[in-house]
Amino acid sequence: MRRTFLITLVFSMLLVFSACRKESGHTLSPGIQRQVALLPADADVLGFLDIQAVQNSPFFDFITDSLQAELNEDEDFKTLTDELGLDPQKDIQRMYLAARFKNEDNLNILLVIEGNFQPDKILAKIEKEADSDSFKKTAYDKYKIYLFPEDKAFAFTDNRHIIAGTVQWVKLYLKNVSGSAPALNPEIKKRLKKLPYINQAWLLAEIGQWTKKIKQDDTHPRLKGLSSLKQFDFAMELNGELRFFSQGIFDDEEKCQLFHDALKGLIAAGKLAVSDDRSVVDILNKITIRNRGKDLDINFEISRDDLQKLLNRKKSWATKI
Repeated sequence: MRRTFLITLVFSMLLVFSACRKESGHTLSPGIQRQVALLPADADVLGFLDIQAVQNSPFFDFITDSLQAELNEDEDFKTLTDELGLDPQKDIQRMYLAARFKNEDNLNILLVIEGNFQPDKILAKIEKEADSDSFKKTAYDKYKIYLFPEDKAFAFTDNRHIIAGTVQWVKLYLKNVSGSAPALNPEIKKRLKKLPYINQAWLLAEIGQWTKKIKQDDTHPRLKGLSSLKQFDFAMELNGELRFFSQGIFDDEEKCQLFHDALKGLIAAGKLAVSDDRSVVDILNKITIRNRGKDLDINFEISRDDLQKLLNRKKSWATKI
């Protein structure tokens, strides 16, 4: 049981804090940069995912093989996509996310989905299936907004973009689209430049208001460093290899060092737990962690073959632990 916990914890940390520190020579394409600039400027969290790039990667079949087989046999799913005029795998191309946490019970969120859509079919399906008391239609500028309970809404700006989220932010996005193209926030541009790859998937998050609430537990002094984490930026790239990068910005240099040491300890424990499997140890050795003052960078990359090894060893671990 303890070994299961250690392995799970190490790989969870990889997915949360991962990748390699170097200056990016990449810039956002003009279309993506414009979409990011249209998102609410006061968001705590901004994210981007190029779904087509992920689907075209050599890793995508790990995720979809069994799922696609199930969907192909699901007559209800096929009927629904036909009615919507939508092939999710081909028609959904990119997603943009913005969120702001005012408090635990008050979340502003906005999701922009870019692709090829048939608005008339999608709206007709909603109007047919939804209870007339559960949504309302209203005009906002030249757009039609559909309002739902709990302060949620969605709209089309054209046949390429679906906008969904909190009513206030849906309206703000539509206002931004109707006006002159806003410039990308200089702070956001600065943070994106620090990421080694930004064309497939990334996340920028201000999380200090939440980490400061973490209980200070004297039994795990190294984890105290997490309460000092104020900013978390993440990037992922799937080409020949699956690469993760993350950078944590702390407000205290000593606590940054504490958290650095805690992560190093977790990785060492993970390698010890699987010491009888050299291939897995070699994979864990690819994790690099570096702290520079108040900055903590983590890099991890894994090949398709390495990922296959982990999947093949899954049953073996389960029987040994």
